[in-house]
Amino acid sequence: MSQIKISKPNKCHLWSVELTKDLLLKSFENFKIYRQDYHNSRILKKCKTCGQLYFSEFYEVIDIREGDDREYYTFIPVENVEIGDKLNDLSRFELTSFLAICMNFPPFNSKPYWHNR
Repeated sequence: MSQIKISKPNKCHLWSVELTKDLLLKSFENFKIYRQDYHNSRILKKCKTCGQLYFSEFYEVIDIREGDDREYYTFIPVENVEIGDKLNDLSRFELTSFLAICMNFPPFNSKPYWHNR
């Protein structure tokens, strides 16, 4: 894995506010779509407030028996499109080593949090 530098998004409001699912999902617009599927997507997103870019991944594990699908969201702040492109080449497990906002369901009462902060 090549060295990918991720910086704290100090100027983005998401760095300094209490995160909620509603706030997080309303804060972005799509900037570049790498892969978009009902159960798995990778999109470079842009904060509507400050323009900070975030590489995002959504991954859903289907539970056919119980219908209790697990959803995993990751938002990694990036300085430019090139870093987003490099992150897109990594596995979802490799992405866990970076500073990121994570949001996982269930449990459905869980809140988004900064991972590796």
